Amino acid sequence: MSENAAIRVENVSKQYRLYPTPASRLFEAVTGRARHSICQALDGVSFEVSWGQTIGIIGRNGSGKSTLLHILAGIIDPSGGSFEVRGKAVPLLELGAGFVPALTGIDNIMLNGRLLGLSKREVSDRVEAVLDFAELGEFAYQPVRTYSAGMQLRLGFAIAQSIEPDILLVDEVLSVGDIAFANKCLARIKEFRARGATVLLVTHSLADVGGLCDRVIQLAAGRVVREGPMEEVVRAYMDDIQSGRQASAGVPLWRMPTPHSRKTGEITVGSVDLLSSGGEPTDFVATGEGMCVRICFKVRKPVKNPMFRLQVFRADGLFVHGTNTYRQGMDMGVIDEDGCIEVRYEEVNLLEGHYFAGVGIYPDEYGKAMADSAYDLVEPALSFEVRSGRPDGAGVTAMAHKWEWPA
Repeated sequence: MSENAAIRVENVSKQYRLYPTPASRLFEAVTGRARHSICQALDGVSFEVSWGQTIGIIGRNGSGKSTLLHILAGIIDPSGGSFEVRGKAVPLLELGAGFVPALTGIDNIMLNGRLLGLSKREVSDRVEAVLDFAELGEFAYQPVRTYSAGMQLRLGFAIAQSIEPDILLVDEVLSVGDIAFANKCLARIKEFRARGATVLLVTHSLADVGGLCDRVIQLAAGRVVREGPMEEVVRAYMDDIQSGRQASAGVPLWRMPTPHSRKTGEITVGSVDLLSSGGEPTDFVATGEGMCVRICFKVRKPVKNPMFRLQVFRADGLFVHGTNTYRQGMDMGVIDEDGCIEVRYEEVNLLEGHYFAGVGIYPDEYGKAMADSAYDLVEPALSFEVRSGRPDGAGVTAMAHKWEWPA
């Protein structure tokens, strides 16, 4: 294990015995005759995570993501291989699973804090901060059995985040509560990162991956099939999903455009950020609220009237929106220094789901935007999630409507 590695996983495997019925397990124990099949949850997984890195683990259901995180958290043992987790690790897994329903919120804070290794005084010193983060109000003094599922998740995250970890092991916890609380959790994890904590994030949300991760590992059938920069692995993963759906449906699917074969590079995309209607960085948008996409660029050679283009795709590759500066009638003039340009949306009418945005910068002549030449093109350049508590229906977009009896 290298000195700069916070986590080392070497050829880790995990097998489970599956019995068709409870009686089969008893029959095998008594007779010695096998009545089980083997489920290979993990099969020779190896990787290292350096100090300060944030690594995303993605893959379809059953690929072994949560099993891997449970092994690293010390909850289950591997069937083979070895692993090492250096420093103080805090797992954010199955939040609220350790609560005692008959105890109040405060009592459960004290209990879970001790289970996480804090002294009684250390837990007592954190109680007010935990309650403030969880936003429980008067429910802090009520039994946890009276809490909604969202309140239990919020309390679980609030307890776990009160620890100052060297390593965070995170399993699908950014979906807790409403969008405001989810952004609060995301901001807290970003604070840990800024202080140099190492984060291993298991998630189905590609928006979380795009907003947090330096590197991504893709699992399939318990094996590492890809490992590398976020953009490359996510793009390949999306291609896998689309290819599988195309094969099963027997019909072609729209695919994310392939990057132009030639990027001349006079002006390049520097960064692309999503901002809330209030101007704060975010990875979540609520249906009906506003948002802003800020595109910052770097100029290597002055260019005249370039066209900036933004396209939005759903995670399955469906093209849902596109716009560019030509359509807005903007004359960009001569751009000869680094800067930023923004696309503002007063109301986002997309329905719940994961979305990606691609950004391109093209020469002055509009026709060249459709050819094989661009100054720069980044796809995906941004990932985000749309959440909605409104009964807007299903599909891609929210359309104002009302059910009623005819007059």
